[in-house]
Amino acid sequence: MSWKWELVNSLFNECDKGLIAQIPMLSRRQEDGWQWVHKRKGLYSVKSAYQFLTRHLHGHEQVFVVELWRKLWSLKIPPKVRNLVLHICNHCIPTKLELQPRQIDIELVCALCRAEAESLEHVFLFCPFARDLWASCISTLLPVFVQLTLHWLCQVFSTLSVEDCQMCCMVLWMLWMN
Repeated sequence: MSWKWELVNSLFNECDKGLIAQIPMLSRRQEDGWQWVHKRKGLYSVKSAYQFLTRHLHGHEQVFVVELWRKLWSLKIPPKVRNLVLHICNHCIPTKLELQPRQIDIELVCALCRAEAESLEHVFLFCPFARDLWASCISTLLPVFVQLTLHWLCQVFSTLSVEDCQMCCMVLWMLWMN
């Protein structure tokens, strides 16, 4: 097996042709293929990808994230509510503040309180309507409101009972639907 010099000559300058000529060709033909480098046999599976990702999260945050997902999937809540929580974790909620950079002409102010721009944190945490709803359902969460993030949800899910986690998810759903 050798280089296709006609093709090489038509595509590359003299300097590159010399460099190409120095690259050794394989003596035997071997098929190319895909290999998953994170498994000894090279076979990809969703389980191996999950194991790889959980091993490579930073420090002990990994433990909280794994527990969050485990607890979230075990909760007796409607799939649409679980989906909303997953979207919140990934900051994929179309709040008015998120829609503005996408050239959607919309009034930014929160429709419920008309006091602040509708951001993820405002809708689910800081809006007076949201704070009242949290206070009436799970008042122990009020002091920890800083920012609605994966880290916050990990903390909440690690401290609350299963029933309170279900309530938390349903409160998030109620807030989004209003």
